[in-house]
Amino acid sequence: MRTVSAARNRSALVIVGLLALAAGAWIVIASTGAAADLPGWGSVLAEPGSTPAELATAHRAWALPVGIALALIAAILGLVLVIAQVPASPRASVFRISAPEGTDLGGIEPGVLARALAERAEGLTGVQDVGVQVLGAASAPLVRADATVSEDAELAWVTAALRTRLAEDCAVSLGRAPDRLDLLIHLRGRARHEQRVDVAPAA
Repeated sequence: MRTVSAARNRSALVIVGLLALAAGAWIVIASTGAAADLPGWGSVLAEPGSTPAELATAHRAWALPVGIALALIAAILGLVLVIAQVPASPRASVFRISAPEGTDLGGIEPGVLARALAERAEGLTGVQDVGVQVLGAASAPLVRADATVSEDAELAWVTAALRTRLAEDCAVSLGRAPDRLDLLIHLRGRARHEQRVDVAPAA
């Protein structure tokens, strides 16, 4: 997943485009002899038919330092852009919690909420271990849970209880039940069985 925002990428492209435009304008003006019509620019712009060697000799006082500086800047910018494109896990956003009238009550990190939901779900009879992820936004949360239950547990009851517990606890924490709740059940015993239950609690 790309971690550089589209705005930053566009900004980099605009800067490169402006530099290319400036270089192109310099070449066009130099090659057409338009420098004579630009007072004060005759010493900077090249004469038509000038070779690179002649240009380097004519502007050796400033061309080499400027060229070195531009090369270093381009190398640094290129390195920064390359490093920024390396995929990384995006930073988890904080769920903002608001009162019904719109007052901001604070925020909670998704990882903290996920651990709290898991600990509460593990208190149910027959549930041995629960892993929870909370995704999306506070206004439209998505809960993914992976639960391991004992083999002798009543699967239908445990599934319903987990669904209810997770949905209610999420609603208490964020003020809204999850738009979707994905639940994967593992039965722990001699033979390992799995049952996936995808549910979407009503708003």
